[in-house]
Amino acid sequence: MAPHEAITLAKPCTYCGEEVVEPRGREWEHKGTYALMAWGRTRRAQAIVCEDVRVNGEVQKGSFVVRAPYCAQHAEGVKVFDAVKGKCLIVAVVVDLVAFALFYALTDARTMGWFANLSVLGVSLLFAVFIALVASALIGALIVRKKPELRGYPREGAGNWGLSIDGVRTDKGKHGVGPVRYFLRLRFVSPESAGRLLAAYPQAKVTKGEKLL
Repeated sequence: MAPHEAITLAKPCTYCGEEVVEPRGREWEHKGTYALMAWGRTRRAQAIVCEDVRVNGEVQKGSFVVRAPYCAQHAEGVKVFDAVKGKCLIVAVVVDLVAFALFYALTDARTMGWFANLSVLGVSLLFAVFIALVASALIGALIVRKKPELRGYPREGAGNWGLSIDGVRTDKGKHGVGPVRYFLRLRFVSPESAGRLLAAYPQAKVTKGEKLL
């Protein structure tokens, strides 16, 4: 569905279907952005391309808002996955820096020059971040295995219980002509919640799981 409007899901709870009673039950909100694109020609080759819209060198962005109701039990998000990812990144970066310091002290790395050393450090940091992300994903899978009730919470990206916001997909339309259109992708655990969204926004399209609705 088009992301330029505020998308508000109707009650009851998006995840379990229980009644939303304030103040403990509440409406969860997420705000996001996406790059605006348009068809045009490159300056040198005059090739027709679809690229980011820029004003004074800055990429122009559109925005979207998603609001979803939750009962008292599911009003608060799960922070364990973000905490695991953060700790894995810290540990991986610290270990990488210590390893590089030892490498620099115990080898002839000083003769390599500052640019070569910075290149080695940069590559090692990228590798450390990759290892941290893989480790956090594995740990997250183990946590879900130990606590099956967490399966309804997205481990990656934005979202809350039973709802995952997978970002904005850009449809460039006909080559060189367009129109360029943007579609916000949402995933639901509950078919009933997805059905309420479709009822409120008839322009929305089901791309998977249509038989369940």
